[in-house]
Amino acid sequence: MSMRSIVVGVDGSEKSYRALAFSIGLAQRESAALTVCHVRPYAQWTTLLLSSVAAVGGMTVPPAEPVETAVAHEVTAAAADAIAGAGIDGHVLVSTGDPATELARLARRRCADIVVIGHTRRLRSRPADLARRLTNGFLHGLVITP
Repeated sequence: MSMRSIVVGVDGSEKSYRALAFSIGLAQRESAALTVCHVRPYAQWTTLLLSSVAAVGGMTVPPAEPVETAVAHEVTAAAADAIAGAGIDGHVLVSTGDPATELARLARRRCADIVVIGHTRRLRSRPADLARRLTNGFLHGLVITP
């Protein structure tokens, strides 16, 4: 059975770049289309809480948005370069929301044969949690966490 479509989630961590490299190699071997997705999380409650406390105390807290935008630009540029260097059919997308939900939505739209993920940046999140949520709640396929 040959693969036609691969979706990979990349968040800028070293492990997610390994997942990207694995996906590119797989796409080359299988002549499959590759879709790279970076999911920017919604503002976390800690950021909102800090902003609220700072506003009451008269302090200013820099917004998290520029940091997330910088990470998104870094990830998309690295992914686009890797895809171009590999000479495969690929796309890079950026979305905002819950990573499991967004990757599952994208996988359904692209009729992905496989979803590849690496490690997430979030402190309390582990790759196994994201993989479990993808398989249990959204997908009925194979999820690899290199």
